[in-house]
Amino acid sequence: MLSTVLSLAQNPAEKHVNVIVSLLRQYAWKTIFIVHDKISGNPQDIFVQSYGPMMKQVGLLMLAAPRNELGVPTFHEMRSNDDDSCSDTLAKFQSVSRVMLFGGSEGIRKLMLAARLQNMTDGSYVYITVDMWPEAPNQFWSSWYRPDITDHAEVYAATEAFRSVLTISRYYDGDFLKTNRSMDLFREFRRRTNTMYNITADEFTPDPAPIIGNLIGSYNALMIVGETIQKAWEDGDDLTDGRGLRRRLLNRTISTEFDRVYIDNHGQRIPDFSVSSFSPGSLDRTVFLLYRGGSPFLEPLILRPVSWPGIWPVPNEPVCGYRGVRCGISQLSNLGGMAGGVVTSLLLVMIAGCLLFVRHYHKLKLARSWNRWYIEHRLLGTIPVTSNFMS
Repeated sequence: MLSTVLSLAQNPAEKHVNVIVSLLRQYAWKTIFIVHDKISGNPQDIFVQSYGPMMKQVGLLMLAAPRNELGVPTFHEMRSNDDDSCSDTLAKFQSVSRVMLFGGSEGIRKLMLAARLQNMTDGSYVYITVDMWPEAPNQFWSSWYRPDITDHAEVYAATEAFRSVLTISRYYDGDFLKTNRSMDLFREFRRRTNTMYNITADEFTPDPAPIIGNLIGSYNALMIVGETIQKAWEDGDDLTDGRGLRRRLLNRTISTEFDRVYIDNHGQRIPDFSVSSFSPGSLDRTVFLLYRGGSPFLEPLILRPVSWPGIWPVPNEPVCGYRGVRCGISQLSNLGGMAGGVVTSLLLVMIAGCLLFVRHYHKLKLARSWNRWYIEHRLLGTIPVTSNFMS
C-alpha cells in the first residue's frame, strides 16, 4: 500500500533552521546570542509559537555539532514591549557576542532603534531575523517600516539601524509577490470556505499570513502531483504504479506558478531560501546569499550585504575582546615595550658614543706621543756633536 502513496510533506521551520546553521558555518560565527522575543508573554501568540521552537532547535544543533565547529550558544528571553527588557538584552549581547539571532517579528524594530541609540548599529554587530511569511503582502513585521509612524527622525533612525539586519526567508523566484497573486489565492480560499462550509477567516486566525503560506504549499503540492501524473499519462505509464510515479518525482526540481521546489529522495519538499538585507529607505530586501533546495551551501550572489555599514564579514570576536579588556592590557604592554625599547636604544647609543670617544681619544693621544717623539728625534739628529761638548 505504501508504494502507491506520494508524500509531499514540508517543514518550513526545520528548513529555516538548516539555513541559519549554514549561515553560521559560512562566516565561522561561533558565539551566537539567541534571543526569543516573548512579546507580551502570551504563550498562545502565533509568533511565540512559531519562533520559540525554531530558536531552541538552532541551539540544540549547535551543541550537537562536533567540538569547536559551531560553538556554544547563549540563550536569552526578552519582551520587546518592555524598554528595560530591550536595554538588558543589548547589554548582555554586547558582553558575550557580536552575532544575534532574533526569534520574533514586531520586536526587532524596537530592538534596533534601541541598538542605534547605544551605537550598536555601526556594522560591528550582526542581527539575524527570520521572516516566516514573505508570501503575505503588506506585512511589515520584520522590517523597519510601520504605516502609523510618520515622524521623519524615527523613520530615518529605523532605516539606518536596519542596515545591520540580515533576514532569512523563503525565496520565490518570480514576481507573484509583487502582483499580489498570493492574495488572489487567499481570497478565493476564503470565498469557498465561506460559501461551502460557512467558515470565515477569523475562525482560523486573525492574521492571514500563516493561511497564505499553507495555501501556497498545498497549491504547489497539487500542481506537482498533477504535473507528474500528466507526464506519466503522456508516456503511457501505469498511473496506479506508485513506485513508477515515485521515481519520476524524487530528486528533482519542479517549478510551479509560485515556487521552485526540490523534492528529495524521501519525497520531502525543500524550498529555496535567501539571506537578504535592506537598503536605507527601501522595503525591498536585496538577496546576497541563496540557499537552493538540495544544496548544503549558501551561494553568494553579491560579495556583501547591500549598504552594510562596516567591515564584512563581521569577525566572530573583536580583537579587543567582547568587553574591550584585552585592548587595555595590550596597550599597556605595548607602551611598556615601546618605553623599554626607547631606553635600550638610548643606552646603546650612549655606549657606542662612549666607545667611539675613547677610541678617538686613544688615537689622538697616540698621535700626539708619536709626533712628540718624532720632533725630538729630528731635533737631536741636527744638533752638532763636538769634542768640547763631549769632553
